[in-house]
Amino acid sequence: MAILGFNNLKESQGDFYATVSWAAFVVTRDTRTAKRDLGAVALVDTLARLVPGNRWGLEASRSVPENVRGDNLFSATVDKAGVAMWAVSWQQSMELGQALTAEELAALDPFDTVDVRYPLTDSAPVAEDIVTLPQDQEE
Repeated sequence: MAILGFNNLKESQGDFYATVSWAAFVVTRDTRTAKRDLGAVALVDTLARLVPGNRWGLEASRSVPENVRGDNLFSATVDKAGVAMWAVSWQQSMELGQALTAEELAALDPFDTVDVRYPLTDSAPVAEDIVTLPQDQEE
């Protein structure tokens, strides 16, 4: 499962809630006993019946899934790869977190330098960025 994004962010008594868009992706290939398309449809059918009413054991879930849909992600590239791809998606109201109090925000240690290292390729040297961030001066 993957979170695709959220919208309708709302705050209520210090808690933040939003409508979260979820998706489960199904990828199948041909086997001796089933063609990829039939295998994908069987899995998508099972998922489509499992999703409604399911809160996934998440305390942050405020509603059951709504707007459940299945989409065939067929394309020439997918076909050339020898697979079938589908997405079963839905929306669900979820708690995203709690607002921080002024005291909690003040207790956070702000960082003033970002040191980022990332390899470009296996044989290339590691790229590195060191950035000093501007800081507000207290009076």
